[in-house]
Amino acid sequence: MASVRITGIQVLNNPAPWNSKLQFEISFESTTALKEDLEWSLTYVGSAESTNHDQQLATILLGPIALSSYKFVLEADPPNLNEIPTVDVLGVTVLLLSGSYRKVEFARIGYYVKNFYQNEELAANPPTTPRLEHISRMILADQPRLTYFPNPWDTATEGPTEEAFTRTYEMKTNAQEDDSGEEEDSDMMVSEDDSDESSGEEDESSESLGSSDDMIIDDDE
Repeated sequence: MASVRITGIQVLNNPAPWNSKLQFEISFESTTALKEDLEWSLTYVGSAESTNHDQQLATILLGPIALSSYKFVLEADPPNLNEIPTVDVLGVTVLLLSGSYRKVEFARIGYYVKNFYQNEELAANPPTTPRLEHISRMILADQPRLTYFPNPWDTATEGPTEEAFTRTYEMKTNAQEDDSGEEEDSDMMVSEDDSDESSGEEDESSESLGSSDDMIIDDDE
């Protein structure tokens, strides 16, 4: 049984200009007290052709984690335009939000991102050099893709060897309001981590979700 369950994600500041910060409000539950911090990271996929253009935009550590519910905001600067191939600046790409424990990934949420010119003239005739100040970013918040991975948590020192699994959860998106009236989320310490580790490629067992406002993933454990 997973020790951490993601219960909701709100994509804030969306849509927004390209050069504005990215913000995700993440809610999760811990079913046990953890000995170490949770690590959360956000990665921008710069090109579908190569992971060499992926950019890790933010990495934070959360702890201590007790048996409770939590909520926090992950904020990141926009990607560096100079590290993205010119042909891939506009169009659709992916943002990957990842949760890890003891350097082992336990959850990954993927969002499609659309970068475009709002100006009709620029959209019809895009300049050779991207005009950053005119580019808008829209995260498709109602089409997330969630994958859970096995994690030994505090029961072992080695990483899992079995295949990734998925489980049914409902994820609150921007189209929903949290009116559950549950107890206030516990406080936690947030510390920055300068790690540059790549998130890796997305697991084949992940299932793409449609345009539903709820994120639902079939139980396959």
